[in-house]
Amino acid sequence: MAAACGSSDEDTGEGTPSHDAGPDSSGNDATTTDTSQPNVKREIFQKNPFGNIAASNNTLWDGDFEWATQFASQYAWVPVTGFGVGLAPFEGIRASASCRSGMKCAFMTQNLSMAGIGVAPGGSKVSASIWAHPPDGVCDAMTIALISCSFGENDDLQMKDADDAPDADGWCHYEAISDVREFATCIYVVADFVDGEAIVDDGVIRAAPDNAVPTG
Repeated sequence: MAAACGSSDEDTGEGTPSHDAGPDSSGNDATTTDTSQPNVKREIFQKNPFGNIAASNNTLWDGDFEWATQFASQYAWVPVTGFGVGLAPFEGIRASASCRSGMKCAFMTQNLSMAGIGVAPGGSKVSASIWAHPPDGVCDAMTIALISCSFGENDDLQMKDADDAPDADGWCHYEAISDVREFATCIYVVADFVDGEAIVDDGVIRAAPDNAVPTG
């Protein structure tokens, strides 16, 4: 009975290691960890549903596209065709994890044009900027300009990426500084590429410092 319960004093040798638990003769340590990269199943992004809230003095109506809805009575972004500015919202606005500054942004295919409606900062020079992610990684594949919403009162001003090259994530930052503008001011965006889809987001029009040097 005692043996059945495991109380025997006989030394059976069990539990005695038969070899050293250290590195084997091949030189491989038993504690070596796997350093290969894991397979990524999903990525988590944190987005602000109000977009770029740091640009609190933005005079573009909806630079982040966050307020775009099919049921709005006024439209912040409208299509532009050979017949002029459309009377309906730009249809390429949708929610996506690919957006830069919030939860919604504009997607443009080749040859599409749109205008973002805003006002000029009264009595000040104007700083304008917007981000775009062209499909081919070439910033010049987009034509972007600061224009007068009422056509003709103020000269158009091209907006350019400073080094004509996208950042590490493929985004181009188009900017311009304008002299004082007296009339409603829009950002005009044209997709000049041949194939693919561009993303446009985070447009800002605001007062520039008095010592800012106009571009163009």
